[in-house]
Amino acid sequence: MTFKKRILYTIIQIQRYIFKRKFILIFSGPLKGYKWSTDYNYEYLTGDYEAEETLHIFCSWLKPGKVLYDLGANVGYYAFIAN
Repeated sequence: MTFKKRILYTIIQIQRYIFKRKFILIFSGPLKGYKWSTDYNYEYLTGDYEAEETLHIFCSWLKPGKVLYDLGANVGYYAFIAN
């Protein structure tokens, strides 16, 4: 784990356990600035959940007027990006 990532994880843990915040802002990535739950994997909050190439390909599929069905069984990460 890089030093920067360790610092971000520490910030998330302080927010979660000391300040009792359930939702905090995402630090980077396509959802930067959105609020995300601290109960899930911290990689969502640091913007490292998915490879940049994968996100680029996914976003290239999104066009105005298209319909996307997120049939996953997780937290709806791609549905939020498509939104």
